[in-house]
Amino acid sequence: MTDLVIRALDESAAPLFDTLPDPLGARETHRLTRHRPDWKRVALRDGAVVARGAWWGGPDDTEPVVVNWFDVAEGEEDAGAELLRTAGRQVELELDLPPGWRGDPALRAAAETRLAAARAAGYELLAERLVYRWTPECGLPERPGRLVFRAEPDDAVFLDALRRIHSATLDAHALKAVREGGVDRAAQEEIDFFRWCPSPREWWQVAHTPGASRWASTSRRATRRGRASVSSASCPDSAATDTATTSSPSAPASWPSGAPGSWPPRPTGGTSPWPRTSPGPVTRSSGNGSTSVPRRGTRSRRPAAS
Repeated sequence: MTDLVIRALDESAAPLFDTLPDPLGARETHRLTRHRPDWKRVALRDGAVVARGAWWGGPDDTEPVVVNWFDVAEGEEDAGAELLRTAGRQVELELDLPPGWRGDPALRAAAETRLAAARAAGYELLAERLVYRWTPECGLPERPGRLVFRAEPDDAVFLDALRRIHSATLDAHALKAVREGGVDRAAQEEIDFFRWCPSPREWWQVAHTPGASRWASTSRRATRRGRASVSSASCPDSAATDTATTSSPSAPASWPSGAPGSWPPRPTGGTSPWPRTSPGPVTRSSGNGSTSVPRRGTRSRRPAAS
């Protein structure tokens, strides 16, 4: 086997990135994403691209916050691992996978090649997340009115709610932050993530029961690529009764998909949600799930591209 050549790209060499076949449909997934040419890298063997990675960050970021495009040719796991190892940037890696990839032998082999390369580079699987897409023709579910939503301008109130939430969270990224720095750190990282998003501050809300005895936090966020996402969570003392209805006034708690009127929603393909980066996970997202795999020893809390 000939020697591997790994190189960063620039404007003139950017077309090299698109020469690798794309069995998982990443090109369609990222068609609206702006990747800086100098944040792209390729691994070449005999002049042909056998692995590629695109690092991504927000328009004001001076360093990337995630690898959100990573492809490896069959049998080139070592090349993919070397591409990641030599990048000098220790951030989360996100893999977007299409619906049904586990049941399709070709798609599964392509996905497992990428995961094997990531593991060889020091990444570990953290979490798998489903991706749902809502379209207007699906309509919205009726709201039972058990919660009252209002904007919360006081960061201290919101931070307290997040502390309570993260004291009993099941979220993989938040649990990792709790293990490494406690509940206060997990809550602060969440607040920092909200601030990083370009959505207005008034979208941060708290939800109360009519008697104001139990409450939760909810946040609608505009992503850096124009889509909106919703994050909602119940405080431990309200989880039993309120979790199913913690949504913002303009969006359901879950996003419906499929035929009009279908409920509950079904997973779809497309881009991943905003996974919060905690010491460098790989996040695999697909119609069947998204997965986070953290890299040992890395640190970042801003979100991956969505």
